[in-house]
Amino acid sequence: MKQFFLLSLCLFLKTQICFSQKIKAIDLVGTWQFESPKVGASLLKHFRFYKNGTYELGFNQYNLNNRIVSVEGKYKIENDTLFLTLAQRRERVGGKLEAGDLGIQDNEFYLDGYTIKSFKEPNASEWLNFGKIIVEARKEGEGQVLIIVANKYYKVSNSPTFYK
Repeated sequence: MKQFFLLSLCLFLKTQICFSQKIKAIDLVGTWQFESPKVGASLLKHFRFYKNGTYELGFNQYNLNNRIVSVEGKYKIENDTLFLTLAQRRERVGGKLEAGDLGIQDNEFYLDGYTIKSFKEPNASEWLNFGKIIVEARKEGEGQVLIIVANKYYKVSNSPTFYK
């Protein structure tokens, strides 16, 4: 009985240790795409996390109507909670609307002839709390899923610069 108790206790503790491993910043390094593990000619909304503690959140590259192209800043993880700063944003400026090519663009109109400019954010040092995050393994050989604010991001590369 004593051996059974000790064996059960060891198994319980091992399980607790395995399931209570903390997420570290290095676990996020790479490119994570929203809603799909498949990458086409461009990325959908995506995060790029770098080893130096910076990130870029790029918006859907297929949608040329969005003025904001990306936001950038720093990231950190404390107790499995993701914190981001918002240092700057990149926006499409100028341009004019053109009729979309229904076989290529996903909208009836798209913005053409724009330039991209960077704008610094006024509260660049303020850490914004994005809540608890989860990194979970998918089926063997299918990579990982990152869950941020109930949104699923699929790891499409271990390198944040691979799809640039």
